[in-house]
Amino acid sequence: MFSDFGLGLIVPAVILSLMGWFVPKWLGTKFAEGVSQLVAVAVVATFVLFLLGGALFAGLYLVQGAKVTDLATLGVGYFLALGGMGALLWAPFMILSIIGLPKSWVEQTW
Repeated sequence: MFSDFGLGLIVPAVILSLMGWFVPKWLGTKFAEGVSQLVAVAVVATFVLFLLGGALFAGLYLVQGAKVTDLATLGVGYFLALGGMGALLWAPFMILSIIGLPKSWVEQTW
């Protein structure tokens, strides 16, 4: 369905970028308004995106034909490291998304 280039580069880049934009937006609806809560959203979003990035790469390995036993041999740390490297893609979108959250505040002012 996808070429190796598409599955190996384009699809993960698009998914990581979208996750970086929408995870903080979603978390912003779960936290109260305020500067301290904005920092909490940033910390929680970073943690969630590390986990989601690792899960994405593990899923891509499975789609490309790796077995679950192969993934277990690599270990969870390997995929968390890949999720961390994915921060090159999701972090700029996460930062821009968090910067835009105060625009929708109704109870607090920036």
